Amino acid sequence: MEENNWTVTGPRTIDVDGVTSLKLGIVKGRFNIVAHGEDVTRIEISDLHGDPLAVTFANGRLEVRHQLHGAQGWFKNLMGTVNNSSQNSVVLSIALPAGVEVEAGTVSGDGLVSGISGHTKLSTVSGSVMADDTSGDLHVNTVSGEVIVRNHHGVLTAKSVSGEVTASGLFSNIRANTVSGDMSFDLHGFTHDFGANSVSGDLTVRVPHDVGVDIVAKSAGGAVVVDDQKYNQPGGKVQTIAGPDAQLMVLRTNSVSGRTSIIHGASPADAERGCDASGLCARSSAALPSGTPGTGPQARLRADQALSERFGGTYSPSAGTIYPRLGKLEEEGLVATESEGRRTNYRITAAGLVELNRRRDELAGVENDISASVRRLADNLREDIRSNMRGLRA
Repeated sequence: MEENNWTVTGPRTIDVDGVTSLKLGIVKGRFNIVAHGEDVTRIEISDLHGDPLAVTFANGRLEVRHQLHGAQGWFKNLMGTVNNSSQNSVVLSIALPAGVEVEAGTVSGDGLVSGISGHTKLSTVSGSVMADDTSGDLHVNTVSGEVIVRNHHGVLTAKSVSGEVTASGLFSNIRANTVSGDMSFDLHGFTHDFGANSVSGDLTVRVPHDVGVDIVAKSAGGAVVVDDQKYNQPGGKVQTIAGPDAQLMVLRTNSVSGRTSIIHGASPADAERGCDASGLCARSSAALPSGTPGTGPQARLRADQALSERFGGTYSPSAGTIYPRLGKLEEEGLVATESEGRRTNYRITAAGLVELNRRRDELAGVENDISASVRRLADNLREDIRSNMRGLRA
């Protein structure tokens, strides 16, 4: 079959027929890969800086790379990555049939893959990538970036060095490995088996209330928590069954110093009453400790704006970070949404108040850490200003 090549230097749209697999690699910027109901694959480049974007199609395989052709392009891209000096940045969207196999990666850019049912591999070095409403075999890899998997159906394989991985969905099998990055999994149904290895990263697995778990958790120095039971057995093994035992999912974990938590969710009846999995139920907001958010309109704040204001604008999470987490909290029944015109407001539920009280010390620790970081940042900034002023006077 004839090979087709495009060299893109600016905004452009390219339509390609017969695509069965896609390989995409960018340095900076953002990509969106979305399934649609047409047979044609459409590439829309809206912003481009640095080297031309190379697009190649042959034998059903579509490749999109932001680097020059040949060995020169490969070497330049490698050195730019190592030195963090690359000027290559692109914003593009690709709409394709759902069954196309997808392999996509970024160095420090962001990306989204949505609605794909073919084999999917999603990678980043230090960027933020998300797989949304995917199915089939999904592989995610990160060095220090953030990976979010939302509403996946099928097999998940996750690998991280120090980046955070957050995943939810109806999984059949999960394999996860991390060095120091934290990993969190919300299982929406029965998962046949779950296996994870960690050096110092924390591992959290949330299981539906009606799913039993056959657990073998080994840890050299990290704590193991199963529902409301905490095990501190350095160099030991926790072997137990949690939940109903009619049908058991198999869960095996190994950790050096990371914390392992396996938590059953509350039943629908308990969640409605504001009870957690241990049976603790919410009190009224008036009886909660001072400072607990209420559930009225005064408590409905945009989370990103509130966090930014609380720390003087020095800490401001992106929408791609905060809103997927709000979506996860909504799935768990910890927050609820209300619409006012074009604005969506979030309010904490009774079950959310219970969880907030349970984790108040942890939240206080996080806030103290962020506050300390802000103070250090302010001190460094003041010193930089003084240094620059001395330079001007000289």
